[in-house]
Amino acid sequence: MIACFTLTLFNYAKQAPLSRLGLEAGGDEEAAPDETEVYRMVLQATRDSFDALHIDDEYPTKNQLLKLKAIMEERLCFSKLNSDNPALMDEYRRLTNTLLAKME
Repeated sequence: MIACFTLTLFNYAKQAPLSRLGLEAGGDEEAAPDETEVYRMVLQATRDSFDALHIDDEYPTKNQLLKLKAIMEERLCFSKLNSDNPALMDEYRRLTNTLLAKME
């Protein structure tokens, strides 16, 4: 799921600055961040979200991952991304739904 967040934001950053979503990936605000910068941002948001929910990051349940996903989407401004690039969000949703369906 971390890869889905990272790739979605990285693909968005190829088209528009992440600052447009209210996010900072470090470095030049107008330059597209590299995948490592985006991954670090997503990883930090993931850690913060796990801590906020008091979830064991080794063996989360599907319900916990759904809650985590919602918090991550909020922290990473995916509602703005959705209005800015609906096609990219559709692909993100398809991927995350496929991953979560495997947990059933």
